Amino acid sequence: MKKIIATVLTVIQIILSIIFLFQIFSFSNKFGLLAAAVLALFALMSIVLTFWKKTKTAVFPISLILIAILFVGIYYIAITFNMLDKNTGNPAGDVANDGEYVSIIVMKDSDIEAVADLDGKAVGLDNSFEADKMNFAWDWIAKEYPFNYNVNKYTDFELMLNDLCSGAVSGIVLDSSRYDMCDDVRADFIENTKALAQLKIDYSSLYALTPTPLPTNTPTPLPTGYELPTGEITERPFIVYISGIDTYGSIGKRSRSDTNILMAVDPVKKKILLVSTPRDTYTPLYNKSNGVYDKLTHAGIYGPECSMGTLATLYNTTIDYYVRINFTSVINIVDAVDGIDVYSAYTFNSKNLKGYSYVKGMNHLNGESTLAFCRERYSFPDGDYQRGRDHIEVIKGLINRVTTPSILINYPSLINALSGSFQTNMTTDELTSLIKMQLDDGASWSMESMTLENKGGSSRTCYSMPGPALYVGHVVESSRQAIEDALANFMYVK
Repeated sequence: MKKIIATVLTVIQIILSIIFLFQIFSFSNKFGLLAAAVLALFALMSIVLTFWKKTKTAVFPISLILIAILFVGIYYIAITFNMLDKNTGNPAGDVANDGEYVSIIVMKDSDIEAVADLDGKAVGLDNSFEADKMNFAWDWIAKEYPFNYNVNKYTDFELMLNDLCSGAVSGIVLDSSRYDMCDDVRADFIENTKALAQLKIDYSSLYALTPTPLPTNTPTPLPTGYELPTGEITERPFIVYISGIDTYGSIGKRSRSDTNILMAVDPVKKKILLVSTPRDTYTPLYNKSNGVYDKLTHAGIYGPECSMGTLATLYNTTIDYYVRINFTSVINIVDAVDGIDVYSAYTFNSKNLKGYSYVKGMNHLNGESTLAFCRERYSFPDGDYQRGRDHIEVIKGLINRVTTPSILINYPSLINALSGSFQTNMTTDELTSLIKMQLDDGASWSMESMTLENKGGSSRTCYSMPGPALYVGHVVESSRQAIEDALANFMYVK
């Protein structure tokens, strides 16, 4: 009877070992060979003990422990693939999202606590941009909440905000992504107001009636004399656009992109070039604004394809991939790896998210303090430019952390944090091949960084916010050209 039990356990052990090895070789040849050697030794031992005349029951717990370990290993590798499949393969022009929302905004000190409290009161409706969508949304709201409203449709966004603050209207209705822009028009507006409700609107019937506009511009061709390298992702340079949208919660929300970093990667030479472009950079939006200038951050509202095309045109380059994250992503990922070490150029107390302090030099940060570090700009002489440099330092800290073998200790929590925390058009196969390359060679990477220089100014011709004068940054051509040249030399072959 003991031999029968031992035989069954040995067969189960061998089957699980084969499955586990098949999975682990997908991520690393080096670790796969090591695991194969260990499992082969245990399999041989189990077979010998099983058919040895003096088989003891002591072999049973050994086999059971190994089977349990294999089950756990198979499970974590399976959820890794599941996480990758969930987050990867999202085309830039068709990002998975959780819908579009409108917000009903009232003053924070108002006694209005529910939509029903607006019955019989004056309500402002934003018609300054995409009026067809907002009128459609208002019809939907009026059916959902059938009260008596005195509706004022505003084509002047700034006037609508002023009327809410003065009490001329009791509430306003606008696209949720534009609520984030209000502080650009009227200082401290968001701090002094509250979102009474955020409503998901199904625009599908409206889109069905609205023809898709033809492309208005395309990225410029490659620099003269350069060619695009070919080969697998581990054999050629490529550029990833990292977009940090300024929202908490679901990664699928429509929102501005306040972090805009190009990460040029050379997997052969183990080099990374990080390029930060300030959020206020004044430039036409790819395939959207028909040559009208806007802030780069507003490109995020129209999806990563718009931001990628805008930056590709600005720097005369080709962007292969995007990665989209938000505030919640940063907190969860940094906490999952037990914090990161980040360099700060200044000693300061955070003014954006209060309660966090940093020293000049290296700082060990958790998720919340990393987010506060990323968002801070008021403590620095050059404001948003330093914030862009700080974003690069955070990315460096994350890269340094996740490329160390010790990250395997935090592997389960990291997988949980990554699930649903990012979107990318990179495929699962491409991402796993990069992971496999890093695990096999364990190489360290050299990193350089650049930041686009702008000259401050204001304009009344922002495509996404027509009317009010917004602060924008006018591109310094010499800085832009230096970045274009650096990317060309990094990416392309002559």
